[in-house]
Amino acid sequence: KAADGTTDLYGNMWKPFDFDPQTKYPIIVHVYPGPQTEGVTHSFSATGSRQELAQLGFIVIQVGHRGGAPTRSKAYGSYGYFNMRDYGLEDKKAAIEQLAARNDFIDIERIGIYGHSGGGFMTAAALLKPPYNKFFKVGVSTAGNHDNNIYNSYWAERYHGLKEAKEDKSKGSTSNGKGERSTNRRGRGQGTQGDGTDQEQKGRKDQKKEDGGKTDTSDKGKDSKTKLGDKSEGQDKNSKTKQDDKSEGQDKGSETKQDDKSEDKTRFEIKVATNAELAENLEGHLLLVHGEIDNNVHPAGTMRLVNALIKANKRFDMLIVPGARHSFGSASNYVKHRTWEYFALHLLGDQQNGADITEKQSGSR
Repeated sequence: KAADGTTDLYGNMWKPFDFDPQTKYPIIVHVYPGPQTEGVTHSFSATGSRQELAQLGFIVIQVGHRGGAPTRSKAYGSYGYFNMRDYGLEDKKAAIEQLAARNDFIDIERIGIYGHSGGGFMTAAALLKPPYNKFFKVGVSTAGNHDNNIYNSYWAERYHGLKEAKEDKSKGSTSNGKGERSTNRRGRGQGTQGDGTDQEQKGRKDQKKEDGGKTDTSDKGKDSKTKLGDKSEGQDKNSKTKQDDKSEGQDKGSETKQDDKSEDKTRFEIKVATNAELAENLEGHLLLVHGEIDNNVHPAGTMRLVNALIKANKRFDMLIVPGARHSFGSASNYVKHRTWEYFALHLLGDQQNGADITEKQSGSR
């Protein structure tokens, strides 16, 4: 059952060929979060990678989780929306606890987790996110998209989902500075009216200067004075009228724009939680593996996690595969051996010291 106690989960269990029910075996879960596919194998192979890992002395499992696939129901498929990082871990933990309660050969104190791509993302999260970081002891994360904000939109954004957010009317007019700009427009309008007053005063000064500079009181002088006054007065009136019209138009336009912009707007938010945000919570043993030129999950996601772990003074292991893309190509067998040895070292106490990775010495188990 899932952590809710009601949802059925399905999965697989691999045991060593020389399985002994009286022996306590560490348990390792192979994960992939989906939600476009469950990440549980539906076929059997005696030489598959999970059977190979079990041969070293482990119980290896796959188990579904709510949010793992869209094929069961809408509720099941969309369980992980808005929580892309953490949603699958609760059911993994619950399933392992139930299996250990049923089977005495499972050692609940020695638990490993591993996965590739989205599974690598999920694996690292298991060792970083409380309370799962106390439950899982060892993780091998390969090509993980640890920061889905820089991963492909067709996966992260599609399955994480966009949240609708309504803008507050009061916030809509001030939060983006539009209200302030409207106020400035009004200020400029008022300032323009002041310019008209200045022109009127300037005209009066010109008249006074004209009067003071002439001693002739003839009609010619009067006509000159009258024409000057008429012209000045006409300019003042026209200027003031135009400026009033312009200012009024600006004020009306600004108020109209403000009213339009004060209506509620629908905007969308997306922020996918990252593993780097949890760096200070790392527990257990974590191996990060990434191809140098991964053409699917950019290595920058892993580098951001590495940077955060270093800043948090956390001990971890890392392997960068030069010239390797998402599936590691010719180096995939090397990565598989490194995965085996990491689990053998930290869950079985079996350390391999030889330089040749394909040659295994008898361990301490």
